This record gives sequence, structure tokens and C-alpha cells, in this order.
Amino acid sequence: MKNIPLSIAILLCIMFIIGLDSYAVPPGKKVIYNGGGAGKVEFNGKDHRIRGNSCIECHPDIFIMKGNIKMTMAEIYEKKFCGACHDGSNGFDAKKKENCNRCHK
Repeated sequence: MKNIPLSIAILLCIMFIIGLDSYAVPPGKKVIYNGGGAGKVEFNGKDHRIRGNSCIECHPDIFIMKGNIKMTMAEIYEKKFCGACHDGSNGFDAKKKENCNRCHK
């Protein structure tokens, strides 16, 4: 069996990664979290992609890909989960009351 040239192997890896990136949240689908008393939270990956974010910025380090994720606002305030970016430096500040309805519906 012949070896695959390095350039083709790299191209295949890039195509694989791009393919995975597009399947995180399929178009028209939202991930819905029970938001407690503040109302449910709808996450639409497309909204983040439009702003130039890539799936690998959050997965799998900040968010696991599958399974139930239980998070609290206290954890978000500690820069865990959504708070890793939504601390006012990268995304809107999740601690500010006027931003609650940006996530909670």
C-alpha cells in the first residue's frame, strides 16, 4: 500500500475539521436550556458564527458536545460556561441586568 502524500493528508484533515464545524448546531435548530426562574435560554450557534466565532473556541473545553449541561449564573459570573466570553471583554457582560433578556426568553 502506498503512503498518502503529506499535502493530501493535510487537505483531508482540514476538510474533516470544516465538516465537523458545520454540524455543531444545524441550521434552524437551537439548543434550549432550562433557564430557571429567569426563563429558558436558547442558544443558536449560527448567531455566534455570524460574529466570527468558531465552534472549537468553546468545544470541548468550555462545553461538552453531548449530554445534559447544568449551569448556574454563579458559575457564569465565575467565567465558566458562557461567562468564559460573556464577561464584557469578548461578549456582552452577563452580569449586567440589562443583558438578561439577551439569553433568557
